[in-house]
Amino acid sequence: MEVEIKLQPGLAGPRAVIYCGEITPEVEAAAARLAGATRRLAGRREGRVYLLDPGEITLVTAEGQQVYALCQGERYLLKARLYELEAQLAGSRFARISHSEIANFDWVESLDMSTAGTIHLRFKKGGGAFVSRRYVARIKERLGL
Repeated sequence: MEVEIKLQPGLAGPRAVIYCGEITPEVEAAAARLAGATRRLAGRREGRVYLLDPGEITLVTAEGQQVYALCQGERYLLKARLYELEAQLAGSRFARISHSEIANFDWVESLDMSTAGTIHLRFKKGGGAFVSRRYVARIKERLGL
């Protein structure tokens, strides 16, 4: 990606414009970083609050009324709702894969599409998650499959 910075004295705040021929995952990620969508998330574990870097989160999952982030083999309780996190992480490396899960595709090692109508994501650090049939078409489109 080509980057250019121009100084404009008197400008109230920084402004970024991305020129592109098509919207690619690289363009979406750059836009999300510039928009500040990658700010840290507060997660609770064992009575302590941790500031989580979204890039380190493998999977965000909802279980009952609780939302958890899986990050470096640990599970952190998040205060935000899943739909709020989906909006906050939109346009970046995250994608909704089921009614109760959002996956970080930077951590996806491979996709197993041998079962008809579903996709099983395998993560680099172990574990996995299934893409529900409802979201398979969106994931395939996003990945260019």
